[in-house]
Amino acid sequence: MSKKAKHPKYSKSPVAGKTARVDSKAVENSQEQCPVWKFSILDIDGFGWKKLTFVKADEILKKLKCFEGMRWSQICMQTHGSRNRSNSHNIKKEKLCKEAQKRLQEINQDDVDELFSLRCGGTERLFGIRQGTEFRILWYDADHEICPV
Repeated sequence: MSKKAKHPKYSKSPVAGKTARVDSKAVENSQEQCPVWKFSILDIDGFGWKKLTFVKADEILKKLKCFEGMRWSQICMQTHGSRNRSNSHNIKKEKLCKEAQKRLQEINQDDVDELFSLRCGGTERLFGIRQGTEFRILWYDADHEICPV
C-alpha cells in the first residue's frame, strides 16, 4: 500500500496584501455605549496590584462604578487641567516601558498593537485591552511607570 503525502485543498487562493476590515460603524457604536469591565486577564503578578492599599482599591472601584454611567465617548473626552487632550486613550505597545512589553509576552497578551490607558485620577491609570465596549483590565499604574511621560 503506497502512502501519498496529503496536501490541503483550497477553493480559492488567498489574496496577497489583503488586510482585515474594521467595521467603523461598530467602533462608533461602541463609543456611544457604556463600558463593560472584564477581569479575566487581570495580571495580579504584574504592575501595581501588590502595592495597592484597600483604601486605594476602594477609590478605583468607585471610579469604575462612576464610569459605568458614562459612554466611552464621554470617558475619552474628559480632559485634565488646561491640557486640551484626553487622559484616557490608546497607547502603542512600543511606547510602553520595556518591562511592560516583556510582561505582555510572558502572559501571552503581546498580540495586541496597543493598550488602553484609563485615567483614574492624578497620575493613576488602569491599563488594559479595549475591544468595543469591553475594557479587559491588566494593570494598575500609580505613577506613569508603564508609559513614562
